[in-house]
Amino acid sequence: MPPPTTRPALAPRSTLGDRFDFLQRVAQVGLWEMRVRDRRLYVSDEMRTLFGICADAPDPDFATLFTRVHPDDQHSVEAQIAHALQYGTPLDMEHRVVWPDGAVRHVHARGDLMHGRDGEPAYYGSVQDVTERHTAEQANVRLARRLCATLESITDVFYTVDREWRFTYLNSEAEQLFGRPRAGLLGKVLWDEFPELGAPPAREELRRAMRERCTVAFDDFHAALQLYCEVRAYPSETGLAVYMRDITLQKLTEDALRQSEERLRIVARVTSDAIWDLDVRTDTLWFGASLHELFGYAPDEFQASLSLWMDRIHPDDRQRVIARFDHALHGGSDVHWSDDYRFIRKDGSVAHVHDRAQILRDGDGTALRVVGAVIDVSERHAADLHIRYLAFHDTLTRLPNRAFLTERLEAALAAARSDTGGDARRKALLLIDLDNFKTLNETLGHAVGDRLLQQMAIRLVAGLPSDVVAARFGGDEFGVLLENLPADKEQACAQAKHEGERINYLLNQPVQLDGYWLQLGASIGITVFSDDAVDAGDLLRRADLAMYRAKAAGRGTVRFFDPSLQAAAAARLTLENDLRAGLRDHAFFLHYQPQVERDGRIVGVEALVRWRHPKRGTVSPVEFIPLAEETGLALPLGHWVLERACRQLSDWAGQAETAHLEISVNVSARQLHHPAFVAQVLGCLGPSGADPRKLKLEITEGSLLDDIEDAIGKINALKAHGLTFAIDDFGTGYSSLAYLKRLPLDMLKIDRSFVLDLTTNPNDAVIARTIIALGASLGLKVLAEGVETEDQRDFLFANGCQAYQGYLCARPLEAQALAGMLRKR
Repeated sequence: MPPPTTRPALAPRSTLGDRFDFLQRVAQVGLWEMRVRDRRLYVSDEMRTLFGICADAPDPDFATLFTRVHPDDQHSVEAQIAHALQYGTPLDMEHRVVWPDGAVRHVHARGDLMHGRDGEPAYYGSVQDVTERHTAEQANVRLARRLCATLESITDVFYTVDREWRFTYLNSEAEQLFGRPRAGLLGKVLWDEFPELGAPPAREELRRAMRERCTVAFDDFHAALQLYCEVRAYPSETGLAVYMRDITLQKLTEDALRQSEERLRIVARVTSDAIWDLDVRTDTLWFGASLHELFGYAPDEFQASLSLWMDRIHPDDRQRVIARFDHALHGGSDVHWSDDYRFIRKDGSVAHVHDRAQILRDGDGTALRVVGAVIDVSERHAADLHIRYLAFHDTLTRLPNRAFLTERLEAALAAARSDTGGDARRKALLLIDLDNFKTLNETLGHAVGDRLLQQMAIRLVAGLPSDVVAARFGGDEFGVLLENLPADKEQACAQAKHEGERINYLLNQPVQLDGYWLQLGASIGITVFSDDAVDAGDLLRRADLAMYRAKAAGRGTVRFFDPSLQAAAAARLTLENDLRAGLRDHAFFLHYQPQVERDGRIVGVEALVRWRHPKRGTVSPVEFIPLAEETGLALPLGHWVLERACRQLSDWAGQAETAHLEISVNVSARQLHHPAFVAQVLGCLGPSGADPRKLKLEITEGSLLDDIEDAIGKINALKAHGLTFAIDDFGTGYSSLAYLKRLPLDMLKIDRSFVLDLTTNPNDAVIARTIIALGASLGLKVLAEGVETEDQRDFLFANGCQAYQGYLCARPLEAQALAGMLRKR
């Protein structure tokens, strides 16, 4: 390890002063100190804030802070810290922090090695909230991409050069103009590659823009290209940005206008495309030669009258255009007119055009002449339609998407509310989830999965009436809107159910893809409505609840929305929010259930978490543990239980009656398979001072099956530190001797479901004896849960069970009550 620096150590917290604390808060910078020997951590108040730790929470240790690191960043952060601790190198890293409420912040951490006042090497450093900077950087990246896309789409030539006149960027128009691939021009000097680009006055203007850092604009003629260009150059810190616009036609037109009559001089004031000039007094219309290129007509075909032009406007647009043009001429004092309409080309095809003009009036305001230009915007119109199509359609199945169906739902609700006749037809929303699609998609690959979705979409549309909207919501979910159901609710429900069952039948038919016969089926949720929903979101939630009810009923079924489902979902959401608040407000506590050996000695306890709800009192673990698993809160809750149990072990070690006790802690599948599981467990043990040999971790068979190799590796890593392991609820999961013999376990726990009737049910008795015999064969201790009677205990001990826990000895107790019970024994 390199020698530590001589940089002065961080001043004690108490000497920082209020002003230093204020500066930390303003700068959003937290300070920290971490001892090399054991990762003992000291942090400032602002550091706690940056990691989402409330002010009244206990001082966080390294493991606690590490749990706040985003899961995707934990491996990298741990590797950098380990490298720094091993080699004494400085720390400099950015990562994400996840707050308890789910908010994600970006932080920048720095640290360096030095000796503290006690002489021990430690890292001292800071953590700064860089979320805003990160957000700004991402915005800049997106802006740069949009800018690049814009520059590629414009019709002007655009290029940039650095201060040495080397090309740094060229758009596609510049590539076309110069006749050279842009990849070969980047880094080359402009004047070396194109000495003919501009006469000396033009070159001097560009050099002046570079030298004086000023904007210049001028017209230039390139003899080699026979091209007139309007040139605009804009300086920057790095060089020049140059726009070149082809104005050859404009220049030629201007030259012609200068030699022609007044009409051509007027036309020169208007941007040219299909240039036209109308003499209002004589109703004569003149067009430029470009009319033929755009629409196929000779310029003199409309010379006789404006009405001839109007006759070629699409019939659906004609009256509107005539009315607006007539109003512009005679209904006011407008000097400008413009309109968008469809125009029929000579070959019969339809062009989308933008027509704009300037109206010349006499002193009384009477229109004398109108000079304008027609632009063919068909490509732009097609692009707009395509963008709208992409916004409202699914690209894989070509069906409308969720946004489209949501708009239709809002329109259907608005129509229902506006119908005051009392005979409004009802409507129904069907939400369809394909059963087994995820399994097939993962097994056969996404390419087959995509084709399967396309086949399901074809079947869905083919089986529905033409006036019914079917949409893909994403993944394996589809939606169907039925808008013409009977006004009678029962009849409407019956028809909606019939359609749902018909859809289910169609989707359940086998599909042959790549030699496989695949069969899906669907779970369908239905909500029938008239004007009783709040909005489209409310309808979608109702259908979603009904769909999950269908899946719970065994899949391949159709279920209607039941208001009680919404109440249950709201109650579940409330409980989830309360659970988060409980974690934040330290509303959880532990009870301990004694574990008794054959000689009657209490040798250990199982730590059982309890929740003291501010309104409901003590909430059963049966209610909140599954919710914690589903919402991801099992990780912080499990970490808290582990940390609290380690502290309790340390406290009990100093008392004669409890010093011998082991504590068993349940570990969820999420905890076991978390990348930092081993570090988190050791992080709880280290600061507490608890003896690792007194800590037993209980895992279920199901959690092992997720990744058996990962589980074995982590169990071995922790056993090397002295921890022991037990299989909890043995016999209720996937009991496989193949994996059981490989696991480095210490105990099997017989599930209470086999203990309850073992003295009266021969099957339970056989299962209990088998588990005991299996444990003995594998050299594992066996403990039975849920023992409530002496007969149960005697049976278990008589058949070789070494220990039990249950109400026969005691209900789960608080730590103080347990210690009191042990003193009396």
